[in-house]
Amino acid sequence: MGAKTNVLKTHKGLAKRAKLTAKGKVKFAKSGKNHINSHMDGNTLRNKRRKLVCKVGDRKYLEGLLHRRVEPKTKGPRQTPAADAA
Repeated sequence: MGAKTNVLKTHKGLAKRAKLTAKGKVKFAKSGKNHINSHMDGNTLRNKRRKLVCKVGDRKYLEGLLHRRVEPKTKGPRQTPAADAA
């Protein structure tokens, strides 16, 4: 029998509520829209329909829960190789 290695498990609560995009971003729904919405303004409810993408500050925390690399919403400007050569 070979030695067993430890397995890093994904945080199932986050896995059920969030989706990883193809580029490695984490998308999830905004909170507070399940019930008792009659007191909310129409603009508030409309804005809660959109999905959120994880921010730069949450990146390290989410990587620890998912055991994967996560790309934040905002990144610096992309440098093209052609711009460097010119």
